[in-house]
Amino acid sequence: MSPAAILLRWYDKHGRDLPWRKTRNAYPILVSEVMLQQTQVLRVILYYHRWLERFPSWRELAQATNADVIALWSGLGYNRRGLMLRDIARRIVEDGEPTTEEGW
Repeated sequence: MSPAAILLRWYDKHGRDLPWRKTRNAYPILVSEVMLQQTQVLRVILYYHRWLERFPSWRELAQATNADVIALWSGLGYNRRGLMLRDIARRIVEDGEPTTEEGW
């Protein structure tokens, strides 16, 4: 059995059921990736759902003020991550979402 097959078999038995694994939409996936930097998964899950309720898309996040972002991010630590995510949203709203892997 190949190493990839072994890993996939293990994941089928032991992989965690995480909300960002259930979508192919780049926005919630990137939100989770940024939140998971230096932060425990259980804490991220709580913030992830609130974030997506308040900012469900690039456009809503792009319109957020610094205060909006920091207020919702507060408790995750490293507020600059939330502000960076908002800046990415602004760029995507302005230039369009990349359509290739290289574009990301």
